[in-house]
Amino acid sequence: MNYVLWENLVKLIAEHIGFYIKTKDYPSLESKIEARLKALKLSNLGDYYNLLKDSVDFELGNISPQTMYRSQGEWNALANIITNGESFFFRDRGQFDLLQETLIPQLIEQKKNALDFNLKIWSSGCSTGQEPYSLAIVLNKIIPDLSQWNITIIGTDINQDFLKLARIGIYQNWSFRLTEPSFRKDYFTSSSEGWKINHNIRNIVTFCEDNIVQDKTIPIPCYGVDLILCRNVFIYFKKYSVAKGIDKFYSALNPGGYLMTGHAELQEIALNKFQILSFPESVIYQKPEVETIANSYELFESEIDFESMKTDFETDINLPISNYDFNSLDLDELNSNIDYLTQPQRVITEQDNNQKFEENNIVSELKTLLAKAIDREKKEIMPLDGNV
Repeated sequence: MNYVLWENLVKLIAEHIGFYIKTKDYPSLESKIEARLKALKLSNLGDYYNLLKDSVDFELGNISPQTMYRSQGEWNALANIITNGESFFFRDRGQFDLLQETLIPQLIEQKKNALDFNLKIWSSGCSTGQEPYSLAIVLNKIIPDLSQWNITIIGTDINQDFLKLARIGIYQNWSFRLTEPSFRKDYFTSSSEGWKINHNIRNIVTFCEDNIVQDKTIPIPCYGVDLILCRNVFIYFKKYSVAKGIDKFYSALNPGGYLMTGHAELQEIALNKFQILSFPESVIYQKPEVETIANSYELFESEIDFESMKTDFETDINLPISNYDFNSLDLDELNSNIDYLTQPQRVITEQDNNQKFEENNIVSELKTLLAKAIDREKKEIMPLDGNV
């Protein structure tokens, strides 16, 4: 095995879809990659790496759209075989109790007081649909006049195979292991294939594909949401990928909206822009009703921490930077861009495909600039121990 090429592949996967493959999982990934090589009739790992990298090269304007489509198709296939589909109804009962008894009732009361009968919820990383359907069942229970509301629940995932199963909405007994027997009879219909979700619940939920890390825009149905669930997803991500996802969710939330993640998934992640609410069942992150300009600067100041970033950038610049002095870097280029980058909702033009998109990920772009500054001056950095 070409270990350098293998490490580059693992790094590319982490950058493109967020999934960080741990060393202990290499054998499993290797067997899956070998199956893809046979299916694509590719002779070696280098050819496969180049196929995936074509999507990155397209962003740089180096390949044709036809080549990009083939590359993106393989990214979809790869995502389908490496993502985890473990899910079941009302997973983490404590969090669902908090949703049913506190958070969603608060949102409903606020909406009623404002004579706004629109409620939108985003289930990100929804797998085969158990989470968004659980949310729909909660709403069916606690909103007696449900027909008077415009309810939208969006389930998104990077795995297209999972989304196909979610749209069908047929589940086996294992998906109901934390529910009472009456639950299936109330909200599902028994069939020869399993338990099919009833139409009144199915019609509340819509599904679409989304790559939390790579997609530069929020899925259109997910703009202006009141509640986001992204649970047991970030445990597979490195810190810089988590930060990108969190910033994307912040932009999608309505003022006063809530973000719920899995327990302890956001440790060491800067969350200055959110109000942090602590409940016995879970920690919740709320977007303030009124945003302040200072939020952007606080996020920058807390997130750009040279010491904590050394490990993340070590692979990127091909140097053991833990032994180098970051203070020797000339970061004038980075600092001069702070004001520009913190302009909200700025629109930029992507030269390669002449499309416009909104860039909301301030921290990610600042990190990119820092990486460029490091790369520009890496030959001039002197090791602290005096060795060359």
